[in-house]
Amino acid sequence: MVSMNEVVIEFYSEEIPARVQRSARTHLYNMSMEYLSQIGIHDVESVETFATARRLGISMAGLPDALPTVTLERRGPRLGAPDKAIDGFTTSLGISRDLLRVAADQRTNVQYYYADIVSEGRGLDDVVRELVLHVIDRFPWEHSMRWGDSRIRWIRPLRSILCIIVTESKECRSVCVNCDNLFSSGGWTVGHPVLHNDKLYVSSFQDYVIRLRDAKVIVLPAERRQMIEDDIRKAISLLDGKWDMVDDHQLLDELTGIVEWPVPIVGKISEHFYDLPDEVLQVSMRTHQKFLSLRNMDTGRVERFIAILDMVPDDGDTTILDGYERVLRARLSDARFFWEQDLGVSMLDRIPELGRVIFYRGLGSQADKVARITQLIEHVAKAIEADSDICKRAAILCKADLLSCMVHEFPELQGVIGSYYAEAEGEPQGVVDAIRTHYSPIGISDTVPYSRAGDALAIADKLDTLVNFWSIGKIPTGSGDPFALRRAALGILRIVLEKGLTFDIRKMIYVAPLYSDTTPVAGYKDSLEKFFVDRFSVYCKNKGFALDVIEAVITGNNHDSLDFYCLLRKIQALYAFINTDCRETIITLKRAENIIKCMSEDDAVFCIGRYADKNLINAEAETELYDSLVEVWSDYIDCRGRNDFDNIIDILCRLQPLVDRFLDSVHINVESMDVRCNRYMLIQSFLRISGVIGKFTCLKL
Repeated sequence: MVSMNEVVIEFYSEEIPARVQRSARTHLYNMSMEYLSQIGIHDVESVETFATARRLGISMAGLPDALPTVTLERRGPRLGAPDKAIDGFTTSLGISRDLLRVAADQRTNVQYYYADIVSEGRGLDDVVRELVLHVIDRFPWEHSMRWGDSRIRWIRPLRSILCIIVTESKECRSVCVNCDNLFSSGGWTVGHPVLHNDKLYVSSFQDYVIRLRDAKVIVLPAERRQMIEDDIRKAISLLDGKWDMVDDHQLLDELTGIVEWPVPIVGKISEHFYDLPDEVLQVSMRTHQKFLSLRNMDTGRVERFIAILDMVPDDGDTTILDGYERVLRARLSDARFFWEQDLGVSMLDRIPELGRVIFYRGLGSQADKVARITQLIEHVAKAIEADSDICKRAAILCKADLLSCMVHEFPELQGVIGSYYAEAEGEPQGVVDAIRTHYSPIGISDTVPYSRAGDALAIADKLDTLVNFWSIGKIPTGSGDPFALRRAALGILRIVLEKGLTFDIRKMIYVAPLYSDTTPVAGYKDSLEKFFVDRFSVYCKNKGFALDVIEAVITGNNHDSLDFYCLLRKIQALYAFINTDCRETIITLKRAENIIKCMSEDDAVFCIGRYADKNLINAEAETELYDSLVEVWSDYIDCRGRNDFDNIIDILCRLQPLVDRFLDSVHINVESMDVRCNRYMLIQSFLRISGVIGKFTCLKL
C-alpha cells in the first residue's frame, strides 16, 4: 500500500503588495499542479494556497512516498516544422535531435516529433526540493527584483522557506532547500514581525495555521477578511448613535492583504470638513490613508473613519489615533482647497480648455468628443424618450470637470464631482443627475444610471467611444482591451436591458458622428454591430439562458433594426417555452422550416409578396389550417405590436396540430405551380409567426 503524505511550503519574504496576492496564489497552484503532473503525480487529494503580506504558500495532501522510474512522452512540433522550433523543443528537454521519433497523433492523425524522457525514480524529498526550486526560478511575478549578490528574482527579498513533509503516521520532517545560500530554509517559520517575531517549528498544515494564529498571524485570507468584518461590527456597536460603514469591498480586499493581525480603531473627522461632499471625504481617506468611511445614520454624513492596524497598540489607540486624525486634517485641508478653487471657475468657462486635452491620437480632443456627444445625444434622447434639452445641456457640461483640481488629484471622482459643481451653479436636477452617472455602469457590480437623461448621456458617451475607435481600427483582440471597449459595450447593453429601453443600436451606429479628420476603415459599422451581438450573447449566457435558445433568437433576427431588449424578451419567452412540454411543436416547426428550405428557386420567387388564396384550397386539412390562420392572424398582429412573445408562442402551439395534419395528409409538391405554391404559402404563414421569435431549427431537443 502506497503511503500518502502532506507537504507544506511557505515562501517568507518582505511585504508582498496586496493587489498581487490573489493572482500569486493562483500561479502557485497552477505551477505546482503542472509540475507534479509532468513527473507523473496526477491525483492530489487536496490543495490549499494562502497568502499574507509577508508569506505565500501551499499545502498539498495525498502525495506518494516516492516516484518509480517512468518514461514520459513529450510531444513537440509537427513534422515539417521549422528547424528553429525543433531546436527549441530539444533544447528545452536537454536532448539532441537524433533522439526524437515521429508518430501520428491518435485523434487527428497529424504526425509530430516525440521525445521519450526517462524520469528516474526519486523520493518525495527530492520531488519537493525540485518543486520549490522550480517555483522560485519561474514564478511569473508582474514585477520582480534581485537583492544583494543574489541571482534569484522575487517580488520582494526572500528571507526563508518553510518546507515540511508530514507522513500518514504524523511524523514530520523538514526539507532543506539550498537556494543561492542567501536565506535559511527548513522546518520553521516566524510569527508577526512586531508582536511575535520568534521561530515557530510546525508539524502539519493544521499545526502551522494554529501556531501562527497564536503568533498573531491569520494565514488564510478568507479567515482574515472575516475577522476584519467581525471586528468592525464590534467597534461600530460600541459607538454612540447609529453608524453604518460605507461599502468598499475593494478596500476591504486590499486591507486583508496588507495586515496579518487586523485591529480596527475608530477616529473622527473634524467638523470643519462636514460641508465637503461625502465622495471627497471617502476617496481622500481611501486613497491616501486606507481608511474605511463611517456614515452617521442620523445626519446622513460621513463623520468617522475606521483604520485597520497590523499591531496591538501599547497605550490603547490614543497615540496612533491622534496621529491619524492629524494627518487626515492635512489631507482634507488640501481637498477643501481644491474644492474652493474649482468653485471659483464656472463649468462653461472650462469647456474651451477641453480643446487642449487629447481624447486619443487620431480622434481629436475632449472638446471634439463633447461636440460629437452633443450631436449624438439628440438621436438617443428621442429614441428612449428622454428630455432633449436636459440631455443636450448635460452633454455640453459632462466633461468640464476633467480640468478641475479635484479630478486632477482624484481621477476617480470625474463625473461625480462635476455633478456637485453643476448643482452649485444652479443647473437643473436632471442635468446634475445625468452628469453624475454618465460613466455608469463602470463594472459588473456597478449600478446603471437612475434617470432617463442619465441613460441617454451614458449611452451617447460610450457609443461615441466605440464607434470612433472602431472607425480607426482600434478594436479588442483576444484578451487585450486597453481602451475598455468591451466594458463600454456591456455598459450600453446593461442600461438598455435593465431599464427596458426600446433602442435600435444599429440605427445609432449609423447616425453616430465621426471625428472630422478620420478616414474610417471599411466595414467598421458591421464589425461593431457584430461585436454588440457577441457581447449580448455573453450577457445572456451569464444570465443562465441556454446557448441554443440564444442562437435561435439571434439567428432569426434578420430585420432592419437591432433592438436588444426586444431580443431579450424573445429569449425569455423561448427559454420558458422549451422548459415546458414543447417537443411536438418544435418538431413541427423544424419540419416546416426544412420543407421551405427545399423549395425550388422558381417557387420561392413566385411566393414573394403573396399570401395563400382560399380559392386554390381543396383538401380538408388545408382548409382547416387556412381558416385557423385567418382566425389567429389579428391576434398575432396585436401581440407582435406589443412584443407579447409569450402569446405568440401560444398561437404557434394552437396551430401545431393543424400544421401536422396538413403536412401528413396533403401532398405539397403537386404538378400545378399555383396549387403547389399556395400550399408553400400556408406553411410560410405559419413560419412567419414563428419567425418573429427566432429560428427554431437551432433548438436542440
